[in-house]
Amino acid sequence: MSTGSSYVDSSGVTQTVQTSRTGHFEMTRDGFVLLAMGFTGKKALAWKIQYIQAFDAMERALAEHQDNEFRAEIVQVVKDVVAEEVAKIRAEYAALNATQVAGRLGIPTWSTEGGYLSE
Repeated sequence: MSTGSSYVDSSGVTQTVQTSRTGHFEMTRDGFVLLAMGFTGKKALAWKIQYIQAFDAMERALAEHQDNEFRAEIVQVVKDVVAEEVAKIRAEYAALNATQVAGRLGIPTWSTEGGYLSE
């Protein structure tokens, strides 16, 4: 599970490598895991455990970052929807006087001429 790769040599020229003649490999993640998990011995076991712990920590950090981005997107959508609705309400009620607004909201209003009015 390795791929051909390229690198810049000491003279600054890009070299393309298809084989391991230079000792340079570019591996897929799965290829690396298969190779590394095949190592044996006490040091290999300690390295495997550290690799798994580092991978788990990276996965948690990425998930937290994605969750925070998702929350921010949701908050922005809610703000946009609320702003649109507030603008609609303001436009609808802008030309009304207080009695008309109260009537639309179902709030009884008092008239000095004789009690409650209804719209």
